[in-house]
Amino acid sequence: GAITDGAGVDGQPGAITDGAGVDGPPGAITDGAGDDGPPGAITDGAGVDGQPGAITDGAGVDGLPAGAITDGAGVDGQPGAITDGAGVDGPPGAITDGAGDDGPPGAITDGAGVDGQPGAITDGAVETPVK
Repeated sequence: GAITDGAGVDGQPGAITDGAGVDGPPGAITDGAGDDGPPGAITDGAGVDGQPGAITDGAGVDGLPAGAITDGAGVDGQPGAITDGAGVDGPPGAITDGAGDDGPPGAITDGAGVDGQPGAITDGAVETPVK
Protein backbone atom coordinates (compact mmCIF):
# COMPACT_ATOMS: atom_id res chain seq x y z
CA GLY A 1 0.00 0.00 0.00
CA ALA A 2 3.04 2.26 -0.02
CA ILE A 3 3.79 4.88 -2.63
CA THR A 4 7.18 4.30 -4.17
CA ASP A 5 8.84 7.11 -6.07
CA GLY A 6 12.06 7.20 -8.03
CA ALA A 7 13.90 5.77 -10.99
CA GLY A 8 13.81 2.04 -11.71
CA VAL A 9 11.20 1.24 -9.07
CA ASP A 10 9.63 -2.21 -9.00
CA GLY A 11 6.16 -1.73 -7.52
CA GLN A 12 4.62 -3.90 -4.85
CA PRO A 13 0.98 -4.96 -5.10
CA GLY A 14 -1.33 -1.99 -4.57
CA ALA A 15 1.53 0.46 -4.69
CA ILE A 16 1.95 3.40 -7.02
CA THR A 17 5.23 3.01 -8.83
CA ASP A 18 6.84 5.97 -10.49
CA GLY A 19 10.02 6.37 -12.47
CA ALA A 20 11.71 5.41 -15.69
CA GLY A 21 11.22 1.90 -17.05
CA VAL A 22 8.87 0.81 -14.30
CA ASP A 23 6.83 -2.36 -14.72
CA GLY A 24 3.93 -2.14 -12.28
CA PRO A 25 1.91 -5.08 -10.97
CA PRO A 26 -1.78 -5.43 -11.88
CA GLY A 27 -3.88 -2.62 -10.41
CA ALA A 28 -0.86 -0.38 -9.90
CA ILE A 29 -0.24 3.00 -11.49
CA THR A 30 2.90 2.78 -13.57
CA ASP A 31 4.64 5.99 -14.56
CA GLY A 32 7.64 6.39 -16.79
CA ALA A 33 8.92 6.15 -20.33
CA GLY A 34 7.99 3.19 -22.48
CA ASP A 35 5.78 1.54 -19.89
CA ASP A 36 3.49 -1.30 -20.84
CA GLY A 37 0.81 -1.42 -18.18
CA PRO A 38 -1.11 -4.51 -17.15
CA PRO A 39 -4.89 -4.64 -17.67
CA GLY A 40 -6.69 -2.04 -15.55
CA ALA A 41 -3.50 -0.14 -14.83
CA ILE A 42 -2.74 3.48 -15.65
CA THR A 43 0.25 3.65 -17.95
CA ASP A 44 2.09 6.93 -18.20
CA GLY A 45 4.98 7.88 -20.41
CA ALA A 46 6.10 8.45 -23.98
CA GLY A 47 5.05 6.05 -26.69
CA VAL A 48 2.74 4.00 -24.48
CA ASP A 49 0.56 1.32 -26.01
CA GLY A 50 -2.52 0.95 -23.81
CA GLN A 51 -3.71 -2.39 -22.53
CA PRO A 52 -7.40 -3.29 -22.24
CA GLY A 53 -9.15 -0.93 -19.81
CA ALA A 54 -5.97 1.03 -19.30
CA ILE A 55 -5.48 4.78 -19.45
CA THR A 56 -2.80 5.54 -21.98
CA ASP A 57 -0.80 8.64 -21.39
CA GLY A 58 2.09 10.43 -23.05
CA ALA A 59 3.19 12.08 -26.25
CA GLY A 60 2.06 10.66 -29.57
CA VAL A 61 -0.66 8.46 -28.11
CA ASP A 62 -3.23 6.90 -30.40
CA GLY A 63 -6.52 6.76 -28.51
CA LEU A 64 -8.27 3.56 -27.60
CA PRO A 65 -12.01 3.03 -28.11
CA ALA A 66 -14.48 5.15 -26.16
CA GLY A 67 -13.90 5.01 -22.41
CA ALA A 68 -10.15 5.39 -22.53
CA ILE A 69 -8.42 8.65 -21.62
CA THR A 70 -5.74 9.63 -24.06
CA ASP A 71 -3.41 12.31 -22.91
CA GLY A 72 -0.30 14.13 -24.12
CA ALA A 73 1.58 17.38 -23.97
CA GLY A 74 -0.29 20.65 -23.66
CA VAL A 75 -3.55 19.02 -22.61
CA ASP A 76 -6.22 21.11 -20.92
CA GLY A 77 -8.16 18.75 -18.68
CA GLN A 78 -11.91 18.75 -18.38
CA PRO A 79 -13.62 18.26 -15.00
CA GLY A 80 -12.94 14.74 -13.72
CA ALA A 81 -10.41 14.07 -16.46
CA ILE A 82 -6.79 13.02 -16.07
CA THR A 83 -4.59 15.73 -17.47
CA ASP A 84 -1.02 14.97 -18.44
CA GLY A 85 1.78 17.01 -19.99
CA ALA A 86 4.12 19.87 -19.30
CA GLY A 87 2.73 22.83 -17.38
CA VAL A 88 -0.72 21.32 -16.99
CA ASP A 89 -3.08 22.74 -14.40
CA GLY A 90 -5.67 20.10 -13.66
CA PRO A 91 -9.18 20.77 -12.36
CA PRO A 92 -10.20 19.68 -8.84
CA GLY A 93 -10.17 15.90 -8.50
CA ALA A 94 -8.02 15.44 -11.58
CA ILE A 95 -4.61 13.83 -11.84
CA THR A 96 -2.13 16.40 -13.05
CA ASP A 97 1.13 15.18 -14.55
CA GLY A 98 4.04 17.28 -15.78
CA ALA A 99 6.83 19.58 -14.70
CA GLY A 100 6.15 22.22 -12.08
CA ASP A 101 2.53 21.18 -11.53
CA ASP A 102 0.63 22.40 -8.51
CA GLY A 103 -2.17 19.94 -7.94
CA PRO A 104 -5.49 20.81 -6.32
CA PRO A 105 -6.51 19.15 -3.03
CA GLY A 106 -6.95 15.41 -3.46
CA ALA A 107 -5.17 15.37 -6.80
CA ILE A 108 -2.12 13.36 -7.80
CA THR A 109 0.63 15.69 -8.92
CA ASP A 110 3.50 14.27 -10.95
CA GLY A 111 6.63 16.00 -12.17
CA ALA A 112 9.78 17.75 -11.06
CA GLY A 113 9.66 20.27 -8.25
CA VAL A 114 6.08 19.47 -7.29
CA ASP A 115 4.59 21.03 -4.18
CA GLY A 116 1.92 18.66 -2.92
CA GLN A 117 -1.45 19.89 -1.70
CA PRO A 118 -3.31 18.26 1.18
CA GLY A 119 -4.04 14.62 0.42
CA ALA A 120 -2.04 14.79 -2.79
CA ILE A 121 0.57 12.36 -4.06
CA THR A 122 3.69 14.29 -4.90
CA ASP A 123 6.00 12.72 -7.43
CA GLY A 124 9.39 13.90 -8.63
CA ALA A 125 13.07 13.90 -7.84
CA VAL A 126 12.58 13.78 -4.07
CA GLU A 127 10.71 10.83 -2.64
CA THR A 128 7.73 11.98 -0.60
CA PRO A 129 5.86 9.33 1.36
CA VAL A 130 2.10 9.89 1.54
CA LYS A 131 0.02 8.37 4.30
